[in-house]
Amino acid sequence: MEAVSSRLRDEPTVALVSDGWTSVGKDKVVNYIVVSPLMRPLLWCTRTCGDDEQTSEYVVEQIGEVIDKMNAAMGKQVVLSVTTDNAPVMHAAWGILENKRRICCNGDSSHALNLVMEEVLNFPWMNEARSNAVTLAKFIRNRLQLLARVRKLQKESQEKHRCAYPCRLDGTRVMSV
Repeated sequence: MEAVSSRLRDEPTVALVSDGWTSVGKDKVVNYIVVSPLMRPLLWCTRTCGDDEQTSEYVVEQIGEVIDKMNAAMGKQVVLSVTTDNAPVMHAAWGILENKRRICCNGDSSHALNLVMEEVLNFPWMNEARSNAVTLAKFIRNRLQLLARVRKLQKESQEKHRCAYPCRLDGTRVMSV
């Protein structure tokens, strides 16, 4: 933790990203990741929720504790933003966090895009297209000679849409177009 803290002391501000998942043992686990434009994301800590109900108050308490520990480790207030998924409990927690602390809360746009795609795939015509694509993929994958031919065509297609350009460091680079 000290190595992470010393790295973060150089950062003027950071954001906290929170993401939950379920372990193989069916434990609810939350990862807290520190991000900043000037560095790669760093895992700050991981917590298990145990039998605690995931209410907005609980989420606020957990995120607040992580923020307090980060600020204490840095010796100053550095956390300006919190990003979570877009669950209703998180929306409620955002309001509380923004009122209690001077931080901005927002949702994960890729999570939102995932939800939109789930809705789009529920349209009957899209569901049929997906079903046809799965059937075709299974048909090709179950025929080794056909699969080899498809892979060859894919590779040729990728090669056709690449162009080489000179690079002063190590010769020539290949760029997909």
